[in-house]
Amino acid sequence: MQPADPPDRSEDVPEAAATAKAWEIEEPPKDFYEILVVDDDETTRKLLRSILKAHGYLSVDEAGDGSEALAALKAKEYDLVLLDKNMPGLDGLEVLRQGKALWPLTEFIVITAYGSMESAIQAMDLGAFSYVTKPFTEIAAIVKRIEAAIERGWVRNQNKVLADHLRMLSEDLHAAELRLAALKAGPAPAQEPDSAARVAEAVARLQQLVAELEKLRASGKAAEVFRMISRELGNVVDLLLDQESVGPL
Repeated sequence: MQPADPPDRSEDVPEAAATAKAWEIEEPPKDFYEILVVDDDETTRKLLRSILKAHGYLSVDEAGDGSEALAALKAKEYDLVLLDKNMPGLDGLEVLRQGKALWPLTEFIVITAYGSMESAIQAMDLGAFSYVTKPFTEIAAIVKRIEAAIERGWVRNQNKVLADHLRMLSEDLHAAELRLAALKAGPAPAQEPDSAARVAEAVARLQQLVAELEKLRASGKAAEVFRMISRELGNVVDLLLDQESVGPL
């Protein structure tokens, strides 16, 4: 069951309300992802584009050589780059090296000639997610690697998002702990005699969730777990917002 929508307190506590909204993490549809196909052979580019589109990846750009690929990478961030290793001029490994320097979270799958394990190992050492070999004989295996790369890229991006959320949550937690200490030190408000106890409960839950999120971020768990924890974090922030006697955090 989805939690009920929290009361609208955006005018009273805009930063905390925005924080509650920020905890929702939704995996985007396939056509959201930006993919770049780099190969000097047009037939190969068209084949890979058709494979991608057949599986729902509609935002696909092409580059015919290494220089075009770098120009595309400098223009925008891609989620995935399918990159031929052997191209005239700037080869795939150099594009990979420079591309990773530009966009560390972009995933690369390098295309190598059949049997060229040395090139595959070099690519992996430079940060490639995986590799595929020409000629393409098992389309299903290529699709599986593409989807695995997309999934890892999304999880790595969510790790970064969660790191930012943890920072914000830690700030909220620190403010709540200060407020709790003030409530315990002073007289309880007449209209809310158990205010300190309720804030103490919220603080305890925040402390537990911070610890759980740290573990999840370190282990790279699946997207479903991220969403479950993020919803709970939103509920805790909402609980704190509901303590009118506490005031803005």
